[in-house]
This record gives sequence, C-alpha cells and structure tokens, in this order.
Amino acid sequence: LQDYFINIFWSYLVKYLLMIIAFTVLVSCNLKKEEKVEQKPADAPQQAQQAMGQPAAGAKIEGNKIFLADFSFEIPSTWVVEQPTSSMRISQFGLKSNQEIKIIGFYFGNNDNMIEANIERWKNEFTNVESVKNSKAANDLIEVVLITGTFKKKPYPMAQEFEEAPNYSTMACIIPSKEGPYFFKAWGPKEEIAKELSVFTNFLNTYKK
Repeated sequence: LQDYFINIFWSYLVKYLLMIIAFTVLVSCNLKKEEKVEQKPADAPQQAQQAMGQPAAGAKIEGNKIFLADFSFEIPSTWVVEQPTSSMRISQFGLKSNQEIKIIGFYFGNNDNMIEANIERWKNEFTNVESVKNSKAANDLIEVVLITGTFKKKPYPMAQEFEEAPNYSTMACIIPSKEGPYFFKAWGPKEEIAKELSVFTNFLNTYKK
C-alpha cells in the first residue's frame, strides 16, 4: 500500500514538473517574439526617415528645396519643415508666423480621376461654401483652388464630429506628374490664408522639372 501511494505521488510530481517546464518554454517563446516585434516594427524605414528630418514616402528635402517625382520647388523662408504627423502626408510645413497653419503635401497614386474627386472632397469639408476661386501657377501647369465658407473643424482628420468654423478658407493645388497628381493644401481663418496665398503661389511658381 505504501508503494502504491509513493508511485501515485511521483506520478503527480512528474506531471506537475512537466506542466511547469511547458509553461516556462511557452512564456519564453512569446517574450522572444515580442522583442523581435519591438526591435523591427513594420514601419521602421518610415520612422528612420522621419527621425532624420525627412518627410515620409516620396518627398525629399535638400537645403531649401523639396523634390517630388520628376519636379522640385523652393521652400519659402517663412515656412518651417516639419515631420509629417500622418502616414497619409508626404510632406508638412508650418508657418513661422502661425504654427497652427500647416501646408501639407499628399499623393494618392497614379490616378488622374482623383483630381475632381479631391476638389469635391475639399468642398465637402465645409458645411457652407461661400466662394470657390480657381487660378493657375507655374505657367498654367498647376491649378490652384481657394475655397471660403464655414469649415468643419475636426479634432483629428477622420473624426465624424466637428464644430462649425465660419470665415475659413482652404487653399490647395493640383500638380501633374508622370506618377500621377500631387497635392498641397492648407486651411485656416480666411484672413490668415489670404495673407499666405501669395507666398503659396510663389512657392508653386518655383516649379522646376
């Protein structure tokens, strides 16, 4: 009888030790996987590029110039180069005079059909559009759009909720390229945008192939 209980004791002890060993191995493997994920995030190249002060995906800045596709622009001295705060942005500038105003570069792929779609989307960012003015820059190559009205001011770009901001403007442009259209856009109180419009147009007029 004593041998019987001893055998049962050792049997349970061995099972218990095997369970502890298996659990330890499982935890160790999971920790190693987490370490690998932390060391090599999926967007590591983009993070490295941004850490060097370069905009993500397709924009290159050297000195006072920004290079996109097969063309470049000269960056105004009144603008500050910033790291894009979203993966949707290929470049981002702030105004030295007003850091709340951002001039943002976008690229959505080689699809010319998106030009009109983007203009409509810019209009739909207003609850009430009071005026839309179109002009040209860079020897009529670049279309410039100025929209004024009551803007849907959102806490973040994709938010559903917004507050109405009257007397707001969006200035934007469409730049053709061999890779498809590129866009620059800024929005804010219409007085601030009106003051910046000539600088924005001069920036576009520095277009060089």
